[in-house]
Amino acid sequence: MRILGDKILVKVASAEVVSEGGIILSAAKADRKYEGTVIDVGSHEDITKQGIKSGDYVYYVPGMNTEIDVNGEVHDVVSIYDIIAKVEE
Repeated sequence: MRILGDKILVKVASAEVVSEGGIILSAAKADRKYEGTVIDVGSHEDITKQGIKSGDYVYYVPGMNTEIDVNGEVHDVVSIYDIIAKVEE
């Protein structure tokens, strides 16, 4: 798969909670995270201007994503214009 245009593929951060007994509890849809690690980026010049690249951790606007399954893991495709923050080291 190759991401096109102004889109960014983000591996969504886990919203699972582990109980004291080690049982994994899935979080409710309302607790879904709109953040994660950038996996791939399109070729739009605004992506380059903003300095977004694979491996970055970003936050994005809730509801402005397209959820897809990549090898059994939840990923979102979001526009560069919906990225609200990038974690800097």
